[in-house]
Amino acid sequence: MLGFVLSQNDETLIAHGNKYWDYPNISVSEVIKYGFNKRKIVTLINDSLGKEYYVVCTKNNDIHSKQDLQITLVGKANFINNEQLKWIDIKNVFSERMELARNYFEILLMLLIFILIYYY
Repeated sequence: MLGFVLSQNDETLIAHGNKYWDYPNISVSEVIKYGFNKRKIVTLINDSLGKEYYVVCTKNNDIHSKQDLQITLVGKANFINNEQLKWIDIKNVFSERMELARNYFEILLMLLIFILIYYY
């Protein structure tokens, strides 16, 4: 399966099918895009019900926790992007690649038909 996966120490943090401890009713259905800077990674996801959420991964400053990252889910309407993040749109990148592959296939098919017609 193609898609975006964020993992740390062999533990998957963001991927298709993920559920989160504090948010048991939300299951990642699709990763739409992600943004990052030196301090955080933010991912826009669709859940299994079609609702959009931002998954915010930041350094965990709790010295009693064994996890390096703190994961927070925020509803799309409640997300405030007050930091400069570089965004990568996964959904459009994949569709552009599919369109390019389809175009090459169509050219190859037309060339094959032309050769068959010319040969006979």
